Amino acid sequence: MKYVKTGIFELPGISFDKTEMSDELRDQMKSWAEETQCGMYLTDRLWSFMDEGERDWFLLRWSDAIPKTEA
Repeated sequence: MKYVKTGIFELPGISFDKTEMSDELRDQMKSWAEETQCGMYLTDRLWSFMDEGERDWFLLRWSDAIPKTEA
């Protein structure tokens, strides 16, 4: 997972490696994001958020499910 900037307004975002999560987890994250209006699923690797607080809320919610990567 990496922090990125998305779109022409350079909104806060998150980028995942394709192999970093299962399709089932991605679908759960998409459903939750739609229900709570927290974040926008852009591609199979990229999420965008209105501000850093929204991104942090998303990460707190999914911190136990997002696979940890080696530094």
